[in-house]
Amino acid sequence: MQSIGNSAFQNCATLESFDIPEGLTVISNFMLAGCTSLTQITIPEWVERVNLCAFAGCTSLTSVEISEGVQVIEAYCFQNTAVRELTFPSTVTKIADMTSRGSMDKLEKLNSYTLGECYALEELVLPEGLKTVPGQFYLLNKDDHSMLRRIVWPVSLLDGSAFAKCTDLEEIAYRGSELQWELTLSKDLFEGVNVIFDYED
Repeated sequence: MQSIGNSAFQNCATLESFDIPEGLTVISNFMLAGCTSLTQITIPEWVERVNLCAFAGCTSLTSVEISEGVQVIEAYCFQNTAVRELTFPSTVTKIADMTSRGSMDKLEKLNSYTLGECYALEELVLPEGLKTVPGQFYLLNKDDHSMLRRIVWPVSLLDGSAFAKCTDLEEIAYRGSELQWELTLSKDLFEGVNVIFDYED
């Protein structure tokens, strides 16, 4: 199957599972948005692009696996979901916001809308090469409280102030050495957080 149209399964409230058909390279706009019974999704390696709001409003969605091969993730893909853990594969070159155009050879910046209203997120694995996370990155819930407990942190990310309000953060798995961590702008922001150095998957 080569294509599924925009909003094809939007608001299918009884849909509990969905397998992305082999050969489908683009998950279209709003394709599974509002499927409130959907609990998990695997985005397979043959998918290259996940379009706008593809899974937005899937309020029971707790598990998302993004395979190596996915290159573009558009804005609001996981808005208002219950996703607890999210790993961006090394093949991702663009994670867009509403105004972003173009792409990069390697993901260097997360945008504000990437995880809009992902209030249940507990673990975040950031890819090597990432340099910027905006200060308004949406990880806080409506009570100004974050559920985020663990971050896998790339050496390339020097300023992690966007996560400073994540007061329940317990662990940072840092991919570099203790000396490299001391040279970042983040070293004094996470008092009481356990930092593991030289982390490898």
